[in-house]
Amino acid sequence: MLQGLNEHDKVVVSGQFLLDSEASIQGSLQRLSSAAVQPSAAVHQH
Repeated sequence: MLQGLNEHDKVVVSGQFLLDSEASIQGSLQRLSSAAVQPSAAVHQH
């Protein structure tokens, strides 16, 4: 029995940039969300 790739199978040869970009965006969105919930230490209210 043969296993592996077949003729006309699509193969991804470069996806690392997309994965890194997505992780970076998700991290940025999480930081922005937590900053919006928590008041900034730089803002002083008297």
